Amino acid sequence: MVIDPARPEILYYEPQSDGTLRLMGGEYFCPVEACQTPPTLFNQTFRFEEDTNGHALHVWAWLSNPNGLTNPANPNVDTTYCP
Repeated sequence: MVIDPARPEILYYEPQSDGTLRLMGGEYFCPVEACQTPPTLFNQTFRFEEDTNGHALHVWAWLSNPNGLTNPANPNVDTTYCP
């Protein structure tokens, strides 16, 4: 599987009070079947995620993350309008 830096497999949006969505970041993903070992992108090694059985790299490109640009958890995500 080829990981394309310009095309993350998943995009993260944050619902706003007016119903619009704000882009927060993206996730590059490679299932274990396609990537037996964790790939590397942007000099970062993907993390194994048991719940999806794949390797993932989160990138909070549009929402600051005090835990780090590629940390999966971001306390700055506002869950007020998430169902």
